[in-house]
Amino acid sequence: MSKKQTLGDRVRELRDHYRHSQITFGERVNLSHIAVGRIESGFTKNPQGDTINRIAEAYGTSVEWLMEGKGEMLPNGKEEAVKANKSFDPATDTLYKELKEQIAFYRDLLTQMAGGKRNFLQALNLTGSRKHGKQLGAAA
Repeated sequence: MSKKQTLGDRVRELRDHYRHSQITFGERVNLSHIAVGRIESGFTKNPQGDTINRIAEAYGTSVEWLMEGKGEMLPNGKEEAVKANKSFDPATDTLYKELKEQIAFYRDLLTQMAGGKRNFLQALNLTGSRKHGKQLGAAA
């Protein structure tokens, strides 16, 4: 006798179908990867209705399939629409912009350190150097 498929099993099947990690899946539906794992493991048996709606909408399935397993996972060939739905836009993603700025800052810092003879720990003391407008790598 086969095991009855649960909501968590169907969420994992959907996630695996798109080869998404729990992190990526969670980002697309505004959940933490921990929440996704709890749903998949069955720890969270009845997530809030808006959570199920977000999953269904983001991944092109139906609430009925997620909750009850009725119908097809991807009815009406919605898979292509889901693939076209990009959740990450570098032009508007604030975390991406912040990380890009930090990378540029540390790249400049390393460049200055490579050209100067300053102590590495002094160069990492960014608070004093940046607040007082001192240029890192300048001769002392």
